[in-house]
This record gives sequence, C-alpha cells and structure tokens, in this order.
Amino acid sequence: MRFTILCLLCFIQFTAAQDFSNSWVGHFSYNEVTDIVAGDGEIIVAAQNAIYRYDLASRQTTTFSTVNGLNGRDISQIYYSIDKDVLVVGYGNGLLQLILGDNSVINVVAIQDKLTIPVNRKRINDFLERGDLLYIATDFGIALYDLNRMEFDDTYFIGNNGALLPIKGIEVEGNNLYAASIDNGGIRRADITDPFLLDFSNWTEINTGSFDNLTNFNGDLYAGDGRFQYRFSGTNFIFQGQQRAPISDYFSGDALRVTTFPTDLSVYGPTGTEQLFVGAIEGITYQFTTSIIVDNQLFIGTRENGLIVLDINNPAIPEFVTAPGPSRNSPFSVTSAGGDVWVGYGDHTFTYNPNPLEQFGVSRYRDEVWDNYDNNTIQGIRSIATITINPENTEQALLNSMQDGILQFEPDGTSILYNASNSTLRGVDPTTGFEPTNIRVSESIFDARGNLWGLNLIREQPLVRRTVSGQWSSIDFSDFFPNINRSSYGSIEVLQGGEIVFGTVDFGIFGYDPASNTFANITEGVQQGGLVNNYVSAMRVDQRGALWIGSNFGLRVLFGPASMFTDNAQDARSIVIEDASGIPRELLD
Repeated sequence: MRFTILCLLCFIQFTAAQDFSNSWVGHFSYNEVTDIVAGDGEIIVAAQNAIYRYDLASRQTTTFSTVNGLNGRDISQIYYSIDKDVLVVGYGNGLLQLILGDNSVINVVAIQDKLTIPVNRKRINDFLERGDLLYIATDFGIALYDLNRMEFDDTYFIGNNGALLPIKGIEVEGNNLYAASIDNGGIRRADITDPFLLDFSNWTEINTGSFDNLTNFNGDLYAGDGRFQYRFSGTNFIFQGQQRAPISDYFSGDALRVTTFPTDLSVYGPTGTEQLFVGAIEGITYQFTTSIIVDNQLFIGTRENGLIVLDINNPAIPEFVTAPGPSRNSPFSVTSAGGDVWVGYGDHTFTYNPNPLEQFGVSRYRDEVWDNYDNNTIQGIRSIATITINPENTEQALLNSMQDGILQFEPDGTSILYNASNSTLRGVDPTTGFEPTNIRVSESIFDARGNLWGLNLIREQPLVRRTVSGQWSSIDFSDFFPNINRSSYGSIEVLQGGEIVFGTVDFGIFGYDPASNTFANITEGVQQGGLVNNYVSAMRVDQRGALWIGSNFGLRVLFGPASMFTDNAQDARSIVIEDASGIPRELLD
C-alpha cells in the first residue's frame, strides 16, 4: 500500500519564559473561567489569560500570570499531569506553555510558528495523556507531545485524504482512540496501538455530522452536538435525545459525570439518573462555562463570577472563589489620584459612537485591594468612557457615561445621577440624526476652584459647568462656531490660567476662557495652530504649562497654550529626538 507519512512537529522547539515577579506586579481579572483541572491537593483554574490555584486545605488562592512567565494571550485549555507534575497551558494561537514543578515556564512554539498551518487553525482544544505522550486536539488535527523528552512526536491529519480537520475532543476506550470533529468531520476512530496512525486511511469515520464535545464515563462514551446528545453503542454513536440547551462541556469522574449548559448543569450517576440539578444560585442565574467534581465537591466555572464551589451532598450553601483583581481584562480608561486607581470598561469608536452599549460596572484599587462595583451598584449607567476623581474628596468619583450623563459615585453607596432632569446636560442634537435621549459625556475635569467641567457631545453647548455650590450651566459655542454640533469631543484640560480647552474629532482644539467669556480654536496648518491634523484624542498640561496634544497621526506640544486667546497665537511644535543611529526623527511619527 502506498501512503505518505507527514511528520510535522517531531522536533524540539521551545524556549524558557522570563519571570518578572521580582520587579512587576500583575493585576488581572480572574472572573472569566475558561477551564478547570484538579491538581495535587488543589484546583487549578484557567481564567481568560491567567491562572489561579485554589488550595483545598487552606482554601487560599495563588495567581500565575504574565509576570511569572505566562504569555498573556487567551487560554483555550489546560491540563495537569500528575505523574510528571507539569501543568500544560494551551492557547488559541497554538502556543503551549509548560509550567514545571518549580514554577519555571517553558514555551513550546512549534505549532504557533508552523507556517504550513493557517493562523486560524492552530487553536488547542483538548488534551489526553497516555504514558509519556500527551495527545493534543487542535483545529488542524491531533499532535502528540512527549512529556518526558519534552518534544513533539507525531501529528495526525485525519481529514478526508489527509486534510486538516478541527478536532474538539479526544477520548480512549480500550485500544481505540476517538476524535470528535466539527465542520461535518464526524467522529473518527483508530487503533491507538497502530504504529501507522500517521496514515489517514487507518482512521474510520464511524459517525457523520459535527460534534463539539466528547467524554468517557467508565467505559460509556458520550458525544455532544449542540443540543443533541449521543451515546456509543459499540459500533457507532446513537442519538440519545435533545437536551434543554446547547451542551457547553462534559466532565467524567470515577462515580459521577457532569453536563454543563450555559446557565445550569446536571450531575448524573452511573445509571444515568440525574442526582443533582444546579440552576440559579441564591436566586441569581450565572453563565456557566465548565465544571468538575473532586472529593464530592462540585467546582463550577462561570463567565463573569469566577469559581462557584458546591458540596454535592449539601449544595444549598455556595462558596465563591476567585483571585483578587479587576472585574475585567479589558479596561478602556484608567484614572489615578490620591492613592486611588479607578478603571472603566465602557468604550466607543474612533468617532465617539458608544454603540453597542456596555454595562460592565467599574473597579477601584486602593491600599492593595480591588473592589469591583457591578452595573446595579452604579444605577445601571452604560458605556462609561472615563472616570474623574474629585481631588478634594478622593472617595468621590464622577463616572462619565456615553449614554446616561454623569454619575457622582461614592463607594459607600451615595450616588447622584446627573442628566437632563437635574442639570444642564442634554441629549445629542436631534438634527444630527442621533437619538436625542442619548446624553453623551466623554470626559470631565475639576479646575483649581473646584468647578466641574464636562464635555456634552454633539451639541451647540458642548461644555457644561457645575460650580462648587452645585449650580449647572452650559456654554454655547454656536455663535463662535456654528458647526460644533456636528462633531464629537474627547479630551478636556484646564490651562494654568483657568482656561478650558478640549479636543474634537473634526475641528482641532476649542478653548473657552471663563474669566473673559471668550472663545478660541486652533487647527492644523501654519499659523492656524500647527496641529498634526484636526483629530485630537488626548491632551495633558505638563508642570511648565505646556499642552501636549495627541492625535491619530502623531504628537505635538503647544508652549504657551493660552496664546490661542490672543492675536499672537503660537503654533504647536513636533518633538524631535535622535534615534539609536544619531539621526534626528520626529517622536511618534
């Protein structure tokens, strides 16, 4: 018989990862659980891009992140080898990292760097250990890694005619290796003792269709295809029934197995009888991702709330376990003052469009402790673009919403939502085609007198002020610049003389001097302001009073920025530095 042997990854290709824990501290969110495995006296939890370990005896957590050598990309799967004392971390880009018993990290980059495999076909989906070999289910096939020699062995391309085939789950029963595939790849089987499994013709497709979950419960094989569950009959997988929801994950232990669904799960005994149903916990419905059972304890991974632990025999009292950190790994704004750090998670586009709206709450870091405030705690306001800390009362934060106005928030529960009912904040100009009830506030700032200034987007009165006494007013720019309601504005600063300046999407920088009630505007072009372009996204005043201006095209510095209110307005300048070769270059050009 003529066949071609494809050996893709049978060579050593790894590097040692660096540990920065002596010089850096990582602040990661551990709330989104990707995978859970049992370790030696501990539960190991993969969050979105970091790992934490929950010690079963002390009930304490320890974290492992990029500062310890992890890659920081999205983790897709983990596996712990008890025999080798190695934690294997798999990523969506094909990278493997091995965390050894001494916590050193080895990067295995062979899959990630292999040019013949498309970038979108390298995801690590499942692991199965047999002797020294670790079978790795990927989006291209099955790769074998020798945990003893720390090198790849073989690679199985088991699609039709040896094509790439996405394998979502692998299991062994007897001498047979089973592989579940999506994209109508079916379930394929081969004799694991066959020395010629490199040859795709030695694999048999025993079921057609698509299958994204596979488990072996004491010799009984179950496969999942969305809502549909199948059970192996000895010849092939037979349809067993439609489940109440799409199957998220399977787990099989010695005496119990778990089927996890998006918002609930079922625990089954050896006869297939449901022994425990877990839905809403203490009246709250959580988003489940995966589950395992260890020592009669059920460990449930959630999408936003870390790990939930239930005693199988007394599930009424849950324990919530996560490592300290912010609520999410996708901060959009970070603000610090007086030892406080506040993090906001709402976002907007290049042109300050906040849709689709987000309701992710905010986080605060103080005295080495993270406090996370969910959306209900902050009155349900949406798309928080920035946060302003009151310099006279650092317990008070102003949450600037791109939909609902400004929330004056204090962690003790005191909060006031400023909108059209109790301030001069208003919705966007209805003539612009946007929904007029949208009160978009991109940023705010306190001046030296304690006045709060805010940017109220897409209006003829883009600048609002709240005095120390609580009086609100709006500054109308329409006589000075009639088209100002056609733009959005994203950065505000107070100059040393008390003048207010803010950047826009289309018209450069506008200024307002409250002392003289005068206006100013600088743009790109010589003797017009010297900006690199008219899109201004960031500004800061330095200790000498110069205004640093950032845009999507580069950086400028305006010395004596108050001159824009005079007939002698200065132009902003580029920053020129020497590169490593001594050649002058514009910074951020």
